[in-house]
Amino acid sequence: MQAELDDLIKQYEKLVGDKLHLFSEMLSNLREINRTNESVICADEEIARLKTNLDFAKRDTLQRKRMLQD
Repeated sequence: MQAELDDLIKQYEKLVGDKLHLFSEMLSNLREINRTNESVICADEEIARLKTNLDFAKRDTLQRKRMLQD
């Protein structure tokens, strides 16, 4: 009976250890996803900023052309 109990405790400890490893791996993966998402967001913000600057430059160019035509 004691041998069976010891065996069950070892199995339980292995299962708990495996679960802890899986959770650690999951957290690591979530951190990597977070870093990747942050990089994508920063890139999108930079693209939006550049597009806005380009729109301003186009508008200024058109206004200058109109002023020169008048």
